[in-house]
Amino acid sequence: MALDVECAMFAKETTGSAGATQDVTTGFTPKAGLFQENWTLVSANGVDDLGAIYISYGFSDGTNNRAMISGDLDGQSNSQSRHYQNASNCFIGLEGATAIRHLGSVAFGTNKFTVTWNTNTTKGSYCFYMVWGGADITGVQVGTITKTTSGAPTTQSVSTDADVQSITDQEGILMMLSTSETTEASVLSDMQHTFGITDGINESCYWYGGDRNTTSSEYRSSFTSSKCIQLINGIDGTLTAEADFGGFTSGGFDLDWTTNSAVADLIYFMIIKGGQWETGTDSGATSTGDDVVTTAFEPKGVVTIMSRQTTETLARSHFTNGMGAADGTNMASMTGSGLDVVTSMRMSGANDDDEVVKSTFDNGFSGVTLDGEGNLKSFNATDFTIDMTNAFSAAWLFQWFVCGDGGAAPVVRKTFQSIYPNTGTMI
Repeated sequence: MALDVECAMFAKETTGSAGATQDVTTGFTPKAGLFQENWTLVSANGVDDLGAIYISYGFSDGTNNRAMISGDLDGQSNSQSRHYQNASNCFIGLEGATAIRHLGSVAFGTNKFTVTWNTNTTKGSYCFYMVWGGADITGVQVGTITKTTSGAPTTQSVSTDADVQSITDQEGILMMLSTSETTEASVLSDMQHTFGITDGINESCYWYGGDRNTTSSEYRSSFTSSKCIQLINGIDGTLTAEADFGGFTSGGFDLDWTTNSAVADLIYFMIIKGGQWETGTDSGATSTGDDVVTTAFEPKGVVTIMSRQTTETLARSHFTNGMGAADGTNMASMTGSGLDVVTSMRMSGANDDDEVVKSTFDNGFSGVTLDGEGNLKSFNATDFTIDMTNAFSAAWLFQWFVCGDGGAAPVVRKTFQSIYPNTGTMI
């Protein structure tokens, strides 16, 4: 039994034909996929002061797809922040302040996945993927939670498919996305973006957002290692809902809402059963060299999600949205950032195909700073080690999760009776 994992980046096809398909070859047949796209950059490696920053996250189980995107335009006198979520695709590209540029769904095949660009454009972008497969993974489901409106405290039991029920802690993972919307629509309003994870024991969530049509940018972010999901109003930063993970159950999983609104927000999820998983949080290294992150087992793959906060709080702040991954051979990362309290919106971003953590920061019209990057040095028996080639300017918090092969099968000892009767001998 084993778990397979692979990450990489690929360039979106540019025929512009709606319904065009694009095969991406993998080293095994995928069962689950996490996807990210930074459509404003069209190179595998680059740092740029952008015309916009729109970064999408997506899930796929090969049949079901979910995605969200949020961002803002660069250089505008008023914020043009926007968010969108879609239950049929796992890649989203937005054009300017209003249009949808492209939508892409994923299906899995033998040693590949196929992207169908259901809405398309001749403009290119770079796409990031982390896919998982192998005999250890016995179930995957991508779906939608409609948040309960029953107040707080309250427990919401989420039913799942049979093959992702009764998960043992740290032998599965739950990931969640939300833009705090009740419908799947492109919203020309505040920017809001939530990513939460849990392995059944550990949990964390990162949220960032911003107000629209303000003459000075108003960005906020929140980081927590004690909740698995937070929903926050991007306009004024009000916490509207948050939940502890109540546990994997025989019917799916529970969310224990400790703060809750009367709004039935949609939350997308991907749940994977099988193998070993661990989620955690850490602080980015402020010096170059080895940054060792302790784990409960030897990882085969890691995903990191960067913030621009040094403490677990909800506050006005510049924001960073960065995801990186490594599979022991390949690495990929994408990041974007926005500058708070400026009268002309300032966005920046970066792609990299040889880093597992990366962060940029726009200093205003003076240009973009690369604020920390590191590559995976090694996976070890009880840690993963990042070689920080460029130190972070502060100890920015980040989420991480790792995967590995399932634990060794228990040794079963059997006793047999001798074929020779009446001897009293057991062999």
